[in-house]
Amino acid sequence: MSLVREIIKNCAFLSFGNPILAARRISHIAKSGKSIILNLHRVGQPDGSAYRPLNPRLFEELLIFLKNEFHIVALDALGESGRKPKVVLSFDDGYRDFIEVAAPILDRFRIRANQNVIPSCIESGLPPLDVLVQDFIGKAPPATVRNVEVPGFPRLEPTAACGYRLSAFLKNKPYEEQKKLFQFLKKQFAVGELFTPTPMMTKEHILQIRAFHDIGAHSFSHASMGIETDAYFQEDLRNCERYMRSELGLQMLIYAFPNGSYRWEHLAMARDSGVRHILLVDGDFAGASSIRPRFGFDADTLSEARFKALGGFRRLRELPGGALHRIPSRLGRGIFETVLREHNG
Repeated sequence: MSLVREIIKNCAFLSFGNPILAARRISHIAKSGKSIILNLHRVGQPDGSAYRPLNPRLFEELLIFLKNEFHIVALDALGESGRKPKVVLSFDDGYRDFIEVAAPILDRFRIRANQNVIPSCIESGLPPLDVLVQDFIGKAPPATVRNVEVPGFPRLEPTAACGYRLSAFLKNKPYEEQKKLFQFLKKQFAVGELFTPTPMMTKEHILQIRAFHDIGAHSFSHASMGIETDAYFQEDLRNCERYMRSELGLQMLIYAFPNGSYRWEHLAMARDSGVRHILLVDGDFAGASSIRPRFGFDADTLSEARFKALGGFRRLRELPGGALHRIPSRLGRGIFETVLREHNG
């Protein structure tokens, strides 16, 4: 069944990533007045982690496609008029491969991006816990992985699917519980002995790029705000603002909610604290509001990258006719959407 799903997925990406349908989609986006914000994370060669980076060559091909069809802008330029639709490249977490791989490519294309960093990860040098466990599952010896016990979670297996499930399991816990689990797991993981965690940017790295790229906060410790108290979120905003001002010399104008998790009241709290761009991952087009939905982005092929860069199946609701992409009946929309969800992790 997995082979059938893979064939269906690849056929659909090839179909909807083709230039003719892509041009039609781009035209509709331009007429709608909406913009696209792509939410990326890592760009680099595979390093064994279950948390896979985007291939650098594919990243370059994506940029070429976007430069030809869109106006790639910074967040502050989303409201400006223009013939082409606008797209923003928004990175989360602050991985070192942004400095080593992504930024040099962006510089060659003269593209300004947004990078949202996590102060606690800058200070510790370690990725968020949900990424650290994927590093462990992918890089540590399989026998060691199977011997680690995570309270409340089934037996670990050295597979990417297990890494994703464990990551989701941890993200859905309040941060205080995550901290306790981190201390418990860190001893079993033997960080630095059995495997090397994904490297993070340092303060010095961020100071190098802040004059060109837009730096935002991705919460102080990568907590899922939807399961935290309002008081916790308010304190998180204050901590991020203080850190960015005192350590990075920046005003906190951009705040990206981690893990797609927030409550509606948080949006008003962020706006009232002076945040100019409130970034979500709701898989939707961005309008004129300061609340900016983003499309989560990863891809294995250029056709998949084009498909996702154009908003995938998300409808432009202001336009007549409903869905702008239609899957041939022989594929079956329901089957493909299931495959797409599983592929995205």
